[in-house]
Amino acid sequence: MKKTVQFAKAHWLLLMASLLSCYLLASQQVALTAVNWPTILALATLLLLVQLYQSWQLLTAVAHWLINHSQHSRQLFALAIAASFLGAMLVTNDIAILTMVPIVLTMAEKGQLPAIRTVTFVTLAANLGSALSPFGNPQNLFLFQTGSLTLQQAWPSMLWLLLLGLLSLSAGLWLIPKAATPALAAVSISLNKKQGLSLLVTTLIAIAALLQLLALWLALLLVILVVGYWRPRLFATLDYGILLTFLNFFVLVAYCSQWSFVQQGIATLQGQPASFLASVGLSQVLSNVPTTILLQSAGLPTTALYLGASVGGFGSLLASLANLLAFRSFQAARPAEILPFLKSFTSWNLLFLLIFTSLTYWFLH
Repeated sequence: MKKTVQFAKAHWLLLMASLLSCYLLASQQVALTAVNWPTILALATLLLLVQLYQSWQLLTAVAHWLINHSQHSRQLFALAIAASFLGAMLVTNDIAILTMVPIVLTMAEKGQLPAIRTVTFVTLAANLGSALSPFGNPQNLFLFQTGSLTLQQAWPSMLWLLLLGLLSLSAGLWLIPKAATPALAAVSISLNKKQGLSLLVTTLIAIAALLQLLALWLALLLVILVVGYWRPRLFATLDYGILLTFLNFFVLVAYCSQWSFVQQGIATLQGQPASFLASVGLSQVLSNVPTTILLQSAGLPTTALYLGASVGGFGSLLASLANLLAFRSFQAARPAEILPFLKSFTSWNLLFLLIFTSLTYWFLH
């Protein structure tokens, strides 16, 4: 009973949102199909897979390796940003966040890095890197797979975001002093050949499913079987709050998108600059994935929507699913520091939002 009360006090907002979502679904104001089930399946697969890597100390080993191969904390900071940026391009921003945040927190603890600022910039880098790939994030997948956007149309905008991203993230390096990094002992990994092989196969199948080469349910089922066989206790420590947060998110966004003033406002939009600003603005409330789907169905220019969703991923926690993942991952690891994290995370995101929105608006003219 005591644990239940403590959980309710710590997660009262999540519980309130869950009750509201249940009401909206039960009263049929929102259909269950409003939930993006592929995203939920992908997220559950990733959460279990990352837990499995952590249980075998593999992510800690990566963190120690990076620290031992860095001359100072600024170089370590740069490596974390580069890994997040490139990882998001290759295997989506969600994987980059779920993998990099635990590594970054270990690096911050043992390698003279500020945890809050590093997680913030790793998230910014993941959002930027994912924008430069057709499969880097859900909104890009949607635009490219529906044929609304082609690489021929998108490459000038991609180059523009790459330029802005390299300049802004490079400027962030100067915020980190060149403090000496300690020499750490190698991490002992208790992983036998059978465990290593099953982890490798599971990882490859999960990545193939995330790239839509295999069914997501198959990847999730395989991860569940592997975890159940090798590490069944992980099911008890999984952060189910992340899954519940995303389920609530989809339901509440679907409800808000039905509001008449939202529909009427979309109908008045004309031209690329206006469509871009609308995409950026709506992303702050509805997130960039539902915003892209909503505005694309209205026939707005897809290049503007691509840029709007990419830039609109900065700003609020709701602006991007990657932002929510970073927040929940940090909250689970360091709950006592969540208010300083929110302050710093939001401040940097709003700064990036202001800069990127202003310059990209000029670019579209």
